[in-house]
Amino acid sequence: MALMEGRLDNIVSRQQIQQWWNTESLHEPAAYGEELGQATPLSEDELQQAGKYQFDVWCAGYNWLQSNRQSALDVRDYIENTVLAHYREHASVSPEQADQMKVILVTHSMGGLVARSLTQLHGYKRVLGVVHGVQPAIGSSAIYHHMRCGYEGIASIILGYNAGEVTAVVANAPGALELTPSNEYREGRPWLFLCDAQGQVIKDMDGKPRAYPQNQDPYEEIYKSTAWYGLVPEQNTQYLDMSDSANTNKLLGAREVFERLIDAVAIFHRELAASGYHPETYAHYAADDNRHSWRDMI
Repeated sequence: MALMEGRLDNIVSRQQIQQWWNTESLHEPAAYGEELGQATPLSEDELQQAGKYQFDVWCAGYNWLQSNRQSALDVRDYIENTVLAHYREHASVSPEQADQMKVILVTHSMGGLVARSLTQLHGYKRVLGVVHGVQPAIGSSAIYHHMRCGYEGIASIILGYNAGEVTAVVANAPGALELTPSNEYREGRPWLFLCDAQGQVIKDMDGKPRAYPQNQDPYEEIYKSTAWYGLVPEQNTQYLDMSDSANTNKLLGAREVFERLIDAVAIFHRELAASGYHPETYAHYAADDNRHSWRDMI
């Protein structure tokens, strides 16, 4: 963040484009992986114009356990009551100028869902544009892997190293469950497969391939399923509620609470897909052969 702010506030000095911008930003975007062939390098005139502005970088945190829809409201309050309030109170900005101020949202991963909720679901207008980094726009099958196998490496210390630990947290966290593949993932085609040692998809007793979802509904077919391949199979039901149930009086069972969360996730995915993106949206992700991402689950 400090590097970003330092670069953005040092584009031009004494009418001279500074070294980093001179060497990096004048390259063809294709050199950095731009795929559509529509973007052109920044011109010197554009950099001179951008150099007239001050780009302060602020960090808006949120609770990743709660729904991204709620996190968007928290970010909105942060922008209104912390960021814009700072300029009103400490930067000699007139009320008229303050009313015209907007922010550029720079997101990473889940933050993309938060930003889209903010601009598209809540209709927040103080956003000039959005830059998404590695957004799970239609979900990520990685969350299925983690709920069934745990996390690896240093992340396992915080997020859990086996299915029980991860399920106890994620199955009760709307925000995390909203990372699951939506019914748009792979255009509705299966992404969860049971294969033999040769990599061939195994068929069930009725001759249907063991490939899910079979009917473009991962919510019912995978996430709610208690079968062995479900997100929370029957043997993992015990992890849905780790509280001392003997001392609580609950109207709903843990499985029913979880299924209601999945229903809410399906609604969130549907509304987000229908609402589209902010009109000034840019996206980037890494394409590195040494750092694979998740797609199918075998």
